[in-house]
Amino acid sequence: MLKSVLRRINYPLWGLAGSACITLGSLAAAVAYRGPAGQSYSAFNHAISELGQVGVSRLAWAFNGGLIVGGVLLAVFMLGLGAYLENRVAYVASAVGVFSTLACSAVGVFPMNHLQGHIAAAMSFFSSGMLVVLLFSLALAVDRKGKTTKWFALPGALALLSLTQFLFLPRGDLPQGPDLLNDPSAWTRPALYWPAVAEWMVFVVLVGWVVLASLYRLGKRRAGMAQRAATPRTGAT
Repeated sequence: MLKSVLRRINYPLWGLAGSACITLGSLAAAVAYRGPAGQSYSAFNHAISELGQVGVSRLAWAFNGGLIVGGVLLAVFMLGLGAYLENRVAYVASAVGVFSTLACSAVGVFPMNHLQGHIAAAMSFFSSGMLVVLLFSLALAVDRKGKTTKWFALPGALALLSLTQFLFLPRGDLPQGPDLLNDPSAWTRPALYWPAVAEWMVFVVLVGWVVLASLYRLGKRRAGMAQRAATPRTGAT
């Protein structure tokens, strides 16, 4: 029953909608952002989570709301993608994907102001996100029905590399979270902070992976519909 419903879902549109919510919320918050020292936001030395810090980020609600809504929409995308690929690895990837996207929503529910919950949600998202990309790449590799192109293993590998780099990259002299929140001047922000860059790389690659998968599936579906529509005319001539 559930599998039948999921097969009817136009899951690529859910993927595009979820990606748009997260991206637009992030961009709006970044443009309006002014830090404790009056600085503008820069992806080269600001963590993504700083966009959702209530009381500092002017449009924290847009960022956090985008994560909450976008995460839920992407959970439907994950379910639909697993049902479409129809193999055991894809089903496991789909289940982990739902957990990961709901963890993304939880990051919006628990912004930096609620540090313990925020860290738990963020680390759950990043660690499970790495597993999702790995599992879906494996699901594509074992796909014998030709439902999608093997080239999607490439952006999957880039996403996995970015996630690994972010999770295991040294944080340097960054103070502990509570100290940083209570006294931002305790840390001199460098012009280029690699963990922040790595985090944004993860964001861009993961969102790009979802968008590419969604657009590819929509294009393939339209091509199939056009081919079926042309078949009777071809037979008649």
